[in-house]
Amino acid sequence: MSMEFLNKLASLGDDWVSNLAKSPCTLACSPATFAPPAGTTGWTQKVAVTLSDPDGNVCDWFNGTFPAAVAVVTAGDGTATLGSGVNTVTLSRGKGHVTITGTLTWAAADTATLTINASNTQDIFGRPIVAATSVGTVP
Repeated sequence: MSMEFLNKLASLGDDWVSNLAKSPCTLACSPATFAPPAGTTGWTQKVAVTLSDPDGNVCDWFNGTFPAAVAVVTAGDGTATLGSGVNTVTLSRGKGHVTITGTLTWAAADTATLTINASNTQDIFGRPIVAATSVGTVP
């Protein structure tokens, strides 16, 4: 265990056992929703990803990666990616980000959904981590 993590436990005082027993830790995306433009212009959307405890505090002692993917539903030929070969988000001190890039034709109601997956058997002290999404819908 890192000294930083042990110091964080010590800072929790006598309540550290009860804080660790709370479940689950939660991933969050910001923005949770966004509105890519319609048409054939390319677009990008930076999405912040955080890992928080059940009280909403960022887990600033956490460093690690989670699987990330974009799913597209489009009436045209719109595409969205996280970049060539990018399929994870790296969190440092509980925070990270990914950038979604959209190309080709996007129409009203088309969507690009970013999912940060926590089901890759990761847990914190045996407690599950809740996944997060960010959904872009063309207005």
